[in-house]
Amino acid sequence: RRFPGSGRLYTYDLDSKTSSACNKECEGRRRPVRAPASAKAIGDWTIIKRYDGTGQWAYKGRPVYTLFHDTPEGQGEAGPWRLLPYEK
Repeated sequence: RRFPGSGRLYTYDLDSKTSSACNKECEGRRRPVRAPASAKAIGDWTIIKRYDGTGQWAYKGRPVYTLFHDTPEGQGEAGPWRLLPYEK
């Protein structure tokens, strides 16, 4: 799959497995990876429904985002934004 943005994907610790906590103002800086209405879940990739009714890709149950300018504040052990590990 190819996603828009810098190529780095992130998850957010405050999300649940069924909804995104990054809405409205948050999503302007941390863009959700949108799933088109025709998208189908496959393997570890599923789709959640966002607050506005649009779909968002989730990986292993975690909603996925790209970051504007790709500078995650709080990235790492103590932070809420985590880099999605790359798997071949």
